[in-house]
Amino acid sequence: MSKIINISHKGNKEILFTYAAGYYDSGMILADVLLDGTRYSQLSILMDEFRIESIRLEEEYNIYPVMFLFRQYLELIIKAMYIYFDIDNSDYYNCSKKLLQNHKISDIWPGLKKKLTEEEENYDDGDEYNITEILDEIVKKFISIDNDSYCFRYPIDKNNDLYFKNDKKYDLEEIRSNIRLFDELLHEFM
Repeated sequence: MSKIINISHKGNKEILFTYAAGYYDSGMILADVLLDGTRYSQLSILMDEFRIESIRLEEEYNIYPVMFLFRQYLELIIKAMYIYFDIDNSDYYNCSKKLLQNHKISDIWPGLKKKLTEEEENYDDGDEYNITEILDEIVKKFISIDNDSYCFRYPIDKNNDLYFKNDKKYDLEEIRSNIRLFDELLHEFM
């Protein structure tokens, strides 16, 4: 039985929230699968070396989409928050078209960070921790991993150079936790 899914935007600018949620949910689903230690229990009767190699290969080729999904979620939720707060920050953007065309998190984050800082100062409830600082730390980690949204989509850059010339290690559980925390904390501003 097939399932037909309807896509209806109806000119709604807030559709960025829907896109962001889709990338978030898909990233979480894939990360949960990769972090599920029992997913190869059916292979337990086979040689342990084969089972370990199967898990390693699955993690290696699925890290690209999961990292892209989380990174894309960050980009889209930041852009959606510009619309939510109706930010017109001429220091960063002259119009929303430029915002939507820019994929560098390092370019789009400062305007939202500034707005969140203002919102947090206006709401000061005496909490000892600064939500915007926590969000900023998470964003900076992703900027250092993939600021432009290319290295988890393509193996090579526009000059035919490999994005990953050396082995890289990523703590998927920590990354998943950071994305979950980012989403939870960001929703405190809505």
